[in-house]
Amino acid sequence: MTPVLELKDVALRHRGSAANVVEDVSLTVETGHSLALVGESGAGKTTLLRLLLGLSRPTAGRVRFDGADLSPRDRRQLRSFRSSVQCVFQDPYSSLDPRRRVGAIVAEPLRSLGIDSRAGAAPKAAAALERVGLPADAADRYPHEFSGGQRQR
Repeated sequence: MTPVLELKDVALRHRGSAANVVEDVSLTVETGHSLALVGESGAGKTTLLRLLLGLSRPTAGRVRFDGADLSPRDRRQLRSFRSSVQCVFQDPYSSLDPRRRVGAIVAEPLRSLGIDSRAGAAPKAAAALERVGLPADAADRYPHEFSGGQRQR
């Protein structure tokens, strides 16, 4: 089976720097699986995330999505890519808009990527919230009404 996302012998060096920020990194993410990046401050987690999300281009190696090299210039591929991956940030207190209900926050990618309408996205968001163990009324609540663990889910 082809991995949905793959880094192969990736390195990144910032302009004007003699040393690589990350070097010789390889990893794969299979369909339906998750990946967690854990490490000390300055270990390169954010740099790897930027590479995985297609926000930075490696100076060596390859970033592949569904078996094809990820190309920031290929709009169709990027659209498919962005509808297939999600990033969950570490800080649950600053990653959710406090002025919006949780259901609207969860449904936003479905609407913004054109996957579903507002009416169609709402029940899908509610189902997703239930799948991660949140109560039935979670979609109608605001982020400040949840614990830190609930916000991360």
